[in-house]
Amino acid sequence: MTLRIGKEGELRLRVGDDEIRVRYRRPAMDEVIETMVKKMPRGGEDEDALRALHANLELGLACVTGVGEGDLEIDGAPSPGAGEERGGWKDALAERCPLIPIALGQYLSAVPSHVREGGLKK
Repeated sequence: MTLRIGKEGELRLRVGDDEIRVRYRRPAMDEVIETMVKKMPRGGEDEDALRALHANLELGLACVTGVGEGDLEIDGAPSPGAGEERGGWKDALAERCPLIPIALGQYLSAVPSHVREGGLKK
């Protein structure tokens, strides 16, 4: 299996019985590092969790470029289609469904889950 990383991507999120396709641009190296630094433990559990959630929200909002056509309406207005600009939709996304950009930020700043020393098993 090959991990293919391009400049853009699409994350599929399941919300209840619905699936939302979230389009995004890959974060710049500095954006990932800043997010990881913000998420490092340095206080009480509540402060650490709050800082991590805000860091994920910020990164998710910075990188989200759209939502699949017909996948999401906020206050009766559909999300912008591919290549379409609609002012204020990111603000509406953050206000009405912050879990979507938080999930995207978490996905984009997640550390690989398994690290193994040595090579592949023969």
